[in-house]
Amino acid sequence: MNDPLEHLCEIAASFHARGYAFGSTGNLSIRTGDRVSITPTGQSLRALRPNNMAVIDLDGKPLNNNKVGTRHDASEAGNSSRTASTTRRRRRT
Repeated sequence: MNDPLEHLCEIAASFHARGYAFGSTGNLSIRTGDRVSITPTGQSLRALRPNNMAVIDLDGKPLNNNKVGTRHDASEAGNSSRTASTTRRRRRT
């Protein structure tokens, strides 16, 4: 799969199907360049689509009108994406 957002939607549906997340609980995020896409507040992971994602910059500033729960959620997603990026760099060396 080439589109990271489509892949995230598939992962979200898998989480739901396996009972790891039900209803609208939990959030997943993915960093692509200087943007972080986050599963939106109040929406089930079961039927998520890329255009449903909330998108923020690395400072937590919203880049679209889709809702992320709180500023704290947005900051956590940014922190998680930076951690994942740093971990990937370390593994390559």
